[in-house]
Amino acid sequence: GSIVGTVLAGFFLISYLGTFKIVISLALTMFLISFLADRKSYLPVRVAALVLMFLVLVGLVNTKTFNEKNGFIDIDTDYNRIWIYDEQDHFTGRLVRRLIVNGENDSSVFLDGSDLVHDYTKFYRLVSYFRPNTARALMIGGGAYTYPRDYINSFPEATIDVVEIDSGITNTARKYLGLVDHPRMKVFHEDGRTFLNNTDKQYDAIFLDAYKSFSVPFHLTTREAVEKMYKHLDGNGVVLANLISSVTGKDGKFLRAEYATFKDVFPYVYVFPVATDGSVLQNIMLVAAKSTPENVLKSPNKELQTYLNNLWEELIPPDVPILTDDFAPVEQYMARTLR
Repeated sequence: GSIVGTVLAGFFLISYLGTFKIVISLALTMFLISFLADRKSYLPVRVAALVLMFLVLVGLVNTKTFNEKNGFIDIDTDYNRIWIYDEQDHFTGRLVRRLIVNGENDSSVFLDGSDLVHDYTKFYRLVSYFRPNTARALMIGGGAYTYPRDYINSFPEATIDVVEIDSGITNTARKYLGLVDHPRMKVFHEDGRTFLNNTDKQYDAIFLDAYKSFSVPFHLTTREAVEKMYKHLDGNGVVLANLISSVTGKDGKFLRAEYATFKDVFPYVYVFPVATDGSVLQNIMLVAAKSTPENVLKSPNKELQTYLNNLWEELIPPDVPILTDDFAPVEQYMARTLR
Protein backbone atom coordinates (compact mmCIF):
# COMPACT_ATOMS: atom_id res chain seq x y z
CA GLY A 1 0.00 0.00 0.00
CA SER A 2 2.81 2.43 0.83
CA ILE A 3 4.62 1.66 -2.41
CA VAL A 4 1.48 2.03 -4.53
CA GLY A 5 0.52 5.25 -2.75
CA THR A 6 3.99 6.74 -3.22
CA VAL A 7 4.12 5.88 -6.92
CA LEU A 8 0.57 7.11 -7.55
CA ALA A 9 1.13 10.40 -5.72
CA GLY A 10 4.59 11.12 -7.12
CA PHE A 11 4.04 10.20 -10.75
CA PHE A 12 0.31 10.44 -11.44
CA LEU A 13 -1.96 12.12 -8.90
CA ILE A 14 0.07 15.32 -8.44
CA SER A 15 0.47 15.66 -12.21
CA TYR A 16 -3.21 15.20 -12.98
CA LEU A 17 -5.00 16.56 -9.91
CA GLY A 18 -2.61 18.89 -8.10
CA THR A 19 -2.03 19.07 -4.34
CA PHE A 20 -5.19 21.10 -3.58
CA LYS A 21 -7.58 18.51 -5.02
CA ILE A 22 -5.58 15.65 -3.50
CA VAL A 23 -5.78 17.09 0.02
CA ILE A 24 -9.52 17.75 -0.30
CA SER A 25 -10.12 14.25 -1.71
CA LEU A 26 -8.15 12.65 1.13
CA ALA A 27 -10.04 14.65 3.75
CA LEU A 28 -13.39 13.73 2.21
CA THR A 29 -12.44 10.05 1.88
CA MET A 30 -11.31 9.82 5.51
CA PHE A 31 -14.50 11.51 6.66
CA LEU A 32 -16.70 9.16 4.65
CA ILE A 33 -14.85 6.10 5.92
CA SER A 34 -15.34 7.21 9.53
CA PHE A 35 -18.96 8.06 8.72
CA LEU A 36 -19.65 4.58 7.38
CA ALA A 37 -17.72 2.84 10.17
CA ASP A 38 -19.55 4.57 13.01
CA ARG A 39 -22.95 2.88 13.00
CA LYS A 40 -23.87 3.82 16.58
CA SER A 41 -23.98 7.60 16.21
CA TYR A 42 -27.32 9.34 16.23
CA LEU A 43 -28.51 9.53 12.60
CA PRO A 44 -29.36 13.30 12.58
CA VAL A 45 -25.85 14.05 13.91
CA ARG A 46 -24.28 11.95 11.17
CA VAL A 47 -26.40 13.65 8.51
CA ALA A 48 -25.54 17.10 9.89
CA ALA A 49 -21.85 16.24 9.86
CA LEU A 50 -22.08 15.06 6.25
CA VAL A 51 -23.89 18.26 5.22
CA LEU A 52 -21.25 20.35 7.02
CA MET A 53 -18.46 18.50 5.20
CA PHE A 54 -20.19 19.11 1.89
CA LEU A 55 -20.55 22.83 2.63
CA VAL A 56 -16.87 23.10 3.59
CA LEU A 57 -15.89 21.40 0.34
CA VAL A 58 -18.08 23.73 -1.71
CA GLY A 59 -16.68 26.72 0.17
CA LEU A 60 -13.08 25.71 -0.56
CA VAL A 61 -13.79 25.22 -4.26
CA ASN A 62 -15.62 28.54 -4.46
CA THR A 63 -12.77 30.30 -2.64
CA LYS A 64 -10.29 29.02 -5.22
CA THR A 65 -12.58 30.18 -8.05
CA PHE A 66 -13.08 33.57 -6.36
CA ASN A 67 -9.33 34.04 -5.99
CA GLU A 68 -8.74 33.28 -9.67
CA LYS A 69 -11.41 35.77 -10.73
CA ASN A 70 -9.69 38.41 -8.58
CA GLY A 71 -6.25 37.85 -10.05
CA PHE A 72 -4.75 35.29 -7.68
CA ILE A 73 -3.65 32.25 -9.67
CA ASP A 74 -2.83 29.00 -7.87
CA ILE A 75 -1.28 26.28 -10.04
CA ASP A 76 0.27 22.88 -9.34
CA THR A 77 2.86 21.56 -11.79
CA ASP A 78 4.81 18.31 -11.81
CA TYR A 79 7.50 19.96 -9.68
CA ASN A 80 6.16 23.10 -8.03
CA ARG A 81 3.30 25.01 -6.43
CA ILE A 82 2.91 28.33 -8.25
CA TRP A 83 1.13 31.50 -7.18
CA ILE A 84 0.70 34.54 -9.40
CA TYR A 85 -0.65 37.89 -8.31
CA ASP A 86 -0.25 41.61 -8.99
CA GLU A 87 0.91 44.24 -6.52
CA GLN A 88 2.57 47.62 -6.38
CA ASP A 89 6.36 47.57 -6.31
CA HIS A 90 7.63 49.12 -3.07
CA PHE A 91 10.62 50.84 -4.70
CA THR A 92 9.22 52.18 -7.97
CA GLY A 93 5.49 52.43 -7.26
CA ARG A 94 4.81 50.56 -10.51
CA LEU A 95 2.54 47.54 -10.80
CA VAL A 96 4.33 44.22 -10.97
CA ARG A 97 3.21 40.66 -11.47
CA ARG A 98 4.84 38.21 -9.08
CA LEU A 99 5.69 34.59 -9.80
CA ILE A 100 5.87 32.78 -6.46
CA VAL A 101 7.27 29.25 -6.60
CA ASN A 102 6.89 27.10 -3.49
CA GLY A 103 6.39 30.19 -1.34
CA GLU A 104 9.46 32.03 -2.66
CA ASN A 105 9.45 35.09 -4.91
CA ASP A 106 10.98 33.57 -8.03
CA SER A 107 10.45 36.27 -10.66
CA SER A 108 8.56 39.49 -11.30
CA VAL A 109 7.69 41.54 -14.34
CA PHE A 110 6.52 45.13 -14.64
CA LEU A 111 3.05 45.22 -16.14
CA ASP A 112 4.13 48.07 -18.38
CA GLY A 113 6.71 45.67 -19.84
CA SER A 114 9.91 47.66 -19.35
CA ASP A 115 13.19 46.91 -17.56
CA LEU A 116 14.02 44.27 -14.96
CA VAL A 117 12.31 44.32 -11.57
CA HIS A 118 14.87 42.65 -9.31
CA ASP A 119 18.29 44.23 -8.86
CA TYR A 120 20.14 40.91 -8.90
CA THR A 121 18.96 40.14 -12.45
CA LYS A 122 20.58 43.38 -13.60
CA PHE A 123 23.94 42.05 -12.40
CA TYR A 124 23.73 39.47 -15.21
CA ARG A 125 24.45 42.43 -17.49
CA LEU A 126 28.05 42.19 -16.28
CA VAL A 127 28.42 39.67 -19.09
CA SER A 128 28.91 42.73 -21.34
CA TYR A 129 32.02 43.59 -19.33
CA PHE A 130 33.53 40.13 -18.82
CA ARG A 131 32.57 38.73 -22.25
CA PRO A 132 31.92 41.60 -24.70
CA ASN A 133 30.13 40.74 -27.93
CA THR A 134 28.82 37.47 -26.56
CA ALA A 135 26.93 35.54 -29.23
CA ARG A 136 25.98 32.20 -27.66
CA ALA A 137 24.66 31.87 -24.13
CA LEU A 138 23.13 29.23 -21.89
CA MET A 139 20.86 29.92 -18.92
CA ILE A 140 19.98 27.25 -16.37
CA GLY A 141 16.75 28.20 -14.58
CA GLY A 142 14.05 29.96 -16.57
CA GLY A 143 11.40 31.19 -14.14
CA ALA A 144 9.57 34.06 -15.84
CA TYR A 145 12.40 34.27 -18.41
CA THR A 146 13.04 37.90 -17.50
CA TYR A 147 16.80 37.93 -18.04
CA PRO A 148 16.74 35.78 -21.22
CA ARG A 149 14.37 38.37 -22.70
CA ASP A 150 16.68 41.16 -21.57
CA TYR A 151 19.65 39.31 -23.09
CA ILE A 152 17.89 38.94 -26.45
CA ASN A 153 17.16 42.67 -26.47
CA SER A 154 20.71 43.61 -25.43
CA PHE A 155 22.49 41.43 -28.00
CA PRO A 156 20.52 41.66 -31.26
CA GLU A 157 22.49 38.94 -33.03
CA ALA A 158 22.98 36.57 -30.08
CA THR A 159 21.23 33.32 -29.23
CA ILE A 160 20.42 31.85 -25.83
CA ASP A 161 19.44 28.33 -24.74
CA VAL A 162 17.32 28.23 -21.58
CA VAL A 163 17.12 25.03 -19.54
CA GLU A 164 14.07 24.92 -17.25
CA ILE A 165 13.22 21.62 -15.60
CA ASP A 166 9.53 22.48 -15.13
CA SER A 167 7.53 22.88 -18.32
CA GLY A 168 4.65 24.09 -16.14
CA ILE A 169 6.63 27.19 -15.18
CA THR A 170 7.36 27.91 -18.84
CA ASN A 171 3.70 27.53 -19.77
CA THR A 172 2.72 29.78 -16.87
CA ALA A 173 5.22 32.42 -18.02
CA ARG A 174 3.72 32.29 -21.51
CA LYS A 175 0.15 32.59 -20.26
CA TYR A 176 0.48 35.14 -17.46
CA LEU A 177 3.93 36.81 -17.58
CA GLY A 178 4.27 37.96 -21.17
CA LEU A 179 6.77 35.35 -22.39
CA VAL A 180 6.69 35.12 -26.17
CA ASP A 181 8.63 32.49 -28.09
CA HIS A 182 11.61 33.97 -29.90
CA PRO A 183 13.64 32.45 -32.76
CA ARG A 184 16.90 33.29 -30.95
CA MET A 185 15.79 31.71 -27.65
CA LYS A 186 15.50 27.94 -27.45
CA VAL A 187 13.91 26.28 -24.41
CA PHE A 188 14.86 22.85 -23.06
CA HIS A 189 12.73 21.19 -20.39
CA GLU A 190 15.17 19.01 -18.51
CA ASP A 191 17.50 19.03 -15.53
CA GLY A 192 20.40 21.47 -15.89
CA ARG A 193 23.08 18.94 -14.97
CA THR A 194 21.63 16.41 -17.41
CA PHE A 195 21.78 19.05 -20.14
CA LEU A 196 25.42 19.83 -19.32
CA ASN A 197 26.26 16.13 -19.35
CA ASN A 198 24.70 15.47 -22.75
CA THR A 199 25.18 18.61 -24.84
CA ASP A 200 28.12 19.15 -27.15
CA LYS A 201 27.46 22.89 -27.58
CA GLN A 202 30.00 25.60 -26.80
CA TYR A 203 28.95 28.92 -25.24
CA ASP A 204 30.41 32.34 -24.61
CA ALA A 205 28.51 32.69 -21.33
CA ILE A 206 26.56 30.50 -18.90
CA PHE A 207 24.02 32.04 -16.53
CA LEU A 208 22.86 30.16 -13.43
CA ASP A 209 19.61 31.04 -11.67
CA ALA A 210 18.68 27.68 -10.15
CA TYR A 211 19.85 28.23 -6.56
CA LYS A 212 16.85 29.13 -4.40
CA SER A 213 16.60 30.13 -0.75
CA PHE A 214 15.00 26.91 0.43
CA SER A 215 15.98 24.46 -2.29
CA VAL A 216 19.44 24.30 -3.83
CA PRO A 217 20.02 21.54 -6.43
CA PHE A 218 23.33 20.30 -5.02
CA HIS A 219 24.31 18.55 -8.25
CA LEU A 220 24.62 21.97 -9.94
CA THR A 221 26.96 23.29 -7.23
CA THR A 222 29.73 20.70 -7.26
CA ARG A 223 33.20 20.67 -8.78
CA GLU A 224 32.06 18.07 -11.31
CA ALA A 225 29.23 20.37 -12.45
CA VAL A 226 31.58 23.38 -12.60
CA GLU A 227 34.02 21.33 -14.68
CA LYS A 228 31.18 20.64 -17.13
CA MET A 229 30.49 24.37 -17.37
CA TYR A 230 34.18 25.07 -17.96
CA LYS A 231 34.24 22.44 -20.71
CA HIS A 232 31.29 24.04 -22.55
CA LEU A 233 32.77 27.56 -22.55
CA ASP A 234 35.04 28.94 -25.24
CA GLY A 235 38.50 30.29 -24.42
CA ASN A 236 37.19 33.56 -23.01
CA GLY A 237 33.97 32.20 -21.57
CA VAL A 238 32.35 33.26 -18.31
CA VAL A 239 29.85 31.90 -15.78
CA LEU A 240 27.53 34.24 -13.88
CA ALA A 241 25.78 32.47 -11.00
CA ASN A 242 23.16 34.02 -8.72
CA LEU A 243 23.05 32.56 -5.24
CA ILE A 244 21.48 33.54 -1.93
CA SER A 245 23.87 33.80 0.97
CA SER A 246 25.90 36.24 2.98
CA VAL A 247 29.65 36.50 2.49
CA THR A 248 30.71 36.46 6.11
CA GLY A 249 29.35 34.75 9.21
CA LYS A 250 27.34 31.57 9.61
CA ASP A 251 24.97 32.54 6.78
CA GLY A 252 27.89 32.69 4.33
CA LYS A 253 28.99 29.06 4.28
CA PHE A 254 27.23 28.32 1.00
CA LEU A 255 28.88 31.27 -0.74
CA ARG A 256 32.30 30.38 0.64
CA ALA A 257 31.91 26.73 -0.39
CA GLU A 258 30.77 27.68 -3.89
CA TYR A 259 33.54 30.28 -4.21
CA ALA A 260 36.15 27.65 -3.26
CA THR A 261 34.61 25.19 -5.72
CA PHE A 262 34.72 27.60 -8.66
CA LYS A 263 38.25 28.69 -7.68
CA ASP A 264 39.30 25.05 -7.95
CA VAL A 265 38.33 25.07 -11.63
CA PHE A 266 38.43 28.67 -12.95
CA PRO A 267 41.49 30.96 -12.80
CA TYR A 268 39.45 34.10 -12.08
CA VAL A 269 36.50 34.24 -9.68
CA TYR A 270 34.77 37.43 -8.49
CA VAL A 271 31.99 38.01 -5.95
CA PHE A 272 29.48 40.87 -6.29
CA PRO A 273 27.03 41.20 -3.37
CA VAL A 274 23.90 43.05 -4.47
CA ALA A 275 23.88 44.74 -1.06
CA THR A 276 27.13 46.28 0.14
CA ASP A 277 27.07 44.67 3.59
CA GLY A 278 28.65 41.23 3.32
CA SER A 279 27.11 40.04 6.59
CA VAL A 280 23.56 40.34 5.22
CA LEU A 281 21.70 37.41 3.64
CA GLN A 282 21.19 38.54 0.05
CA ASN A 283 21.52 37.82 -3.65
CA ILE A 284 25.16 37.50 -4.66
CA MET A 285 26.46 37.31 -8.23
CA LEU A 286 29.45 35.00 -8.51
CA VAL A 287 31.42 35.49 -11.72
CA ALA A 288 33.92 32.86 -12.90
CA ALA A 289 35.99 33.64 -16.00
CA LYS A 290 38.54 31.80 -18.11
CA SER A 291 40.26 35.11 -18.83
CA THR A 292 40.12 38.58 -17.32
CA PRO A 293 39.52 41.95 -19.04
CA GLU A 294 42.55 44.20 -19.52
CA ASN A 295 41.11 47.08 -17.46
CA VAL A 296 40.10 45.04 -14.46
CA LEU A 297 36.86 46.30 -12.90
CA LYS A 298 36.81 49.59 -14.81
CA SER A 299 34.18 50.33 -17.43
CA PRO A 300 33.17 53.47 -19.34
CA ASN A 301 29.59 52.23 -19.11
CA LYS A 302 28.06 53.90 -16.04
CA GLU A 303 25.56 51.13 -15.40
CA LEU A 304 28.21 48.40 -15.56
CA GLN A 305 30.52 50.42 -13.33
CA THR A 306 27.75 50.64 -10.75
CA TYR A 307 27.67 46.85 -10.56
CA LEU A 308 31.46 46.54 -10.66
CA ASN A 309 31.69 48.86 -7.66
CA ASN A 310 30.04 46.13 -5.57
CA LEU A 311 33.04 43.81 -5.91
CA TRP A 312 33.88 42.09 -2.64
CA GLU A 313 37.57 42.88 -2.14
CA GLU A 314 38.11 41.43 1.32
CA LEU A 315 39.57 37.97 1.82
CA ILE A 316 37.06 35.13 1.52
CA PRO A 317 38.42 32.55 3.97
CA PRO A 318 38.74 28.91 2.85
CA ASP A 319 36.96 27.67 5.98
CA VAL A 320 34.65 25.18 4.22
CA PRO A 321 35.59 22.39 1.81
CA ILE A 322 34.83 22.49 -1.89
CA LEU A 323 31.59 20.87 -3.00
CA THR A 324 31.75 17.53 -4.81
CA ASP A 325 29.24 14.98 -6.03
CA ASP A 326 30.35 12.85 -3.08
CA PHE A 327 30.04 15.60 -0.46
CA ALA A 328 27.85 18.68 -0.98
CA PRO A 329 26.02 19.59 2.26
CA VAL A 330 24.27 22.61 0.74
CA GLU A 331 21.05 21.81 2.61
CA GLN A 332 22.89 22.16 5.91
CA TYR A 333 24.44 25.45 4.84
CA MET A 334 21.09 26.88 3.73
CA ALA A 335 19.29 25.55 6.82
CA ARG A 336 21.50 27.76 8.95
CA THR A 337 20.04 30.83 7.26
CA LEU A 338 16.52 29.86 8.37
CA ARG A 339 17.27 29.80 12.09
